[in-house]
Amino acid sequence: MQPVQHKEDGIGERNPSDIMSEGNWLVTYCSLIITLVSVFMMLVSYSNQAGGKLKKYRQSLGITTAAAVVPSRTVDIVEPSLESMRKAVDENGYSGRVKFIRSKHGFKAIMESGIFFPPGSAVLKEESRPFLEDVGKIIRRRCFSLGLGGHLSSSASPSAEFPSGWELSIARATRIMRYFQEREKIPAGRLAAAGFGQYRPIAAETTSEESARNDRIEFLFVREGVEADESAPVQVQQTAGSKTDQTAGTASLQ
Repeated sequence: MQPVQHKEDGIGERNPSDIMSEGNWLVTYCSLIITLVSVFMMLVSYSNQAGGKLKKYRQSLGITTAAAVVPSRTVDIVEPSLESMRKAVDENGYSGRVKFIRSKHGFKAIMESGIFFPPGSAVLKEESRPFLEDVGKIIRRRCFSLGLGGHLSSSASPSAEFPSGWELSIARATRIMRYFQEREKIPAGRLAAAGFGQYRPIAAETTSEESARNDRIEFLFVREGVEADESAPVQVQQTAGSKTDQTAGTASLQ
């Protein structure tokens, strides 16, 4: 007599196909994850390529993004420097003898040559050195490059040392440039000098005051990393009397 085998509901041998079918959800889940990752990687790759093409397209149309706009950062550098220059001019007693021309990437200070030199001479006046020290601090602190331009009036007389206005104007500009390099330790690569003689007047010279305006030294401050010809003028500021007047207008920085 053989023993009787009892099978309870749900207990006993199971069909192998049923066991395999229970793991199908895991295969489906893994396939879905792999598909999503692949789609995400494709989107990232496409966005990088499309971003580069979009940037080139915007540049071709002259469109600039807000992050690439420079003037807002430039104003933060230029405006404090202008204020420092105005203060130095007032404190050294040169009010009324200096004209400021504001630009997008810097500014120009037009100063009478008599502030720095005796008539017909390129010997620097001792009393002008405190002012030049103040200018040197501005150049170092604000990271400007400085161009110096010497100009003369048509009434300038030739001498044995300076037979023409060319020699005198360039000697004066070079003398101030060397002062900044040797005494204020401004790197030579941030300095430049030029002489223009009497050939670029800014006044008609019908009076002695107009002659004094033509006999001048121009200080061109340009923010580091910007070409001088990019400094398009946007506003004129001029000292008058003991106060600094601000006048809207334009002028060349050449």
